[in-house]
Order: sequence, then structure tokens, then C-alpha cells
Amino acid sequence: MHRELEDLRAPVGSPPAAPAAPRPAPLAAHLRAHDGAVPIARLRAEGRDDELRAAIGAGHVVVLRRRWAVLPEAPLAVFEAIRQDGRITCVTALERLGVAVPHSVAPHIATRRGDTDRSVAHWHRPVVPPEAGALVDPVENALDAAALCLPAPVDRAVWQHALDRGLLDAARIPELRWSNDASRALARAFAPAARRAA
Repeated sequence: MHRELEDLRAPVGSPPAAPAAPRPAPLAAHLRAHDGAVPIARLRAEGRDDELRAAIGAGHVVVLRRRWAVLPEAPLAVFEAIRQDGRITCVTALERLGVAVPHSVAPHIATRRGDTDRSVAHWHRPVVPPEAGALVDPVENALDAAALCLPAPVDRAVWQHALDRGLLDAARIPELRWSNDASRALARAFAPAARRAA
């Protein structure tokens, strides 16, 4: 019997057939959507063991530190953050968010390891706790690092651009516990804008 006839014979008022469950994105697309890298434990929890093994075998995915599945074409910042057990921060994180910052060839990484042969290492008390397993610092932490890393007129412009893009909640600026004097001075400078936003 033709499909069209089957549809016509369905009783009036019967519920439509349930749509098929969406298929998970192919592994490469899934990794791209997560900064080019995903913890292997998460992929296993998602039931992607076979797909992961095949991608590794074909050279489409590399394993770093036995814990991360990474696309070979992922940015250097991703490799450095994983290699140093840290997070992408400062101008590198802000640039990824579309904030106008001075370009840095070396990625800026929040890490306690201080390994600076291919990156700029930052370590400071996080203003906002990062998510477990996050490769990129929250914008507040990136701005906190940038306040120390950039010269005074540039850091203010970077903070302003983050505000203009809606990446930083102006009302929260005075409430946050900034980790350094440069960030606290910028928070005071932007406090009038925070009061106007409230």
C-alpha cells in the first residue's frame, strides 16, 4: 500500500506520528562546537566510544593528556590550555568572544604551571569560578587578567568594548571580587555606568 493511502486511512483525530529522535552531530562537528576539544569521559558518557575510536584510528582526532579528544586543526590556544592543564584567558579569550583587543601571537593561558615557552602564563584568583572542564575562562576572569596585561588606556577600552557587546553585566561590576588593583580601579571607573544600568 502506498504511504499516501496509509496516511488517508489514519483515523481522524489520531495524534501524528512522533518525529524521529535527532541524531547526534558527527564527532568532528561536536568537537568544533566545543572549542575543538571535549573531555573523553564526556564523550564516553554520551555513548560515543565507537565513534571516538574510529576518529582516533583515522587520525581525525588526537588524544591529549589521556583525557581530551582534540581536533588536529584546533587553535594553538586549545592545545596549550590542555597541555598546561589551564584555561584560555586574557586577550586570547576576549578575542574569541569578539572583543577588540591587541592581537597576541602567543596564547594567554590561566595556569599554575607557568610554562611560557609557547604561551603567556597568567595566574590569578578567579573572579568567577570557571565551569569544571572549561577550556575558556569566563569573560570576567579574562578581563581581570587583561587589566594586568594591557597598558592603562587599552585595558579601559577593552572593558568598554566587552560592556558594549553585552558580555559583561554592568550592574555586577561593583559586586565582583576583582583580583588585582588594576581591575579594581577599572571597576570603580565603570561604577557610574553600573549605577545607570541598575
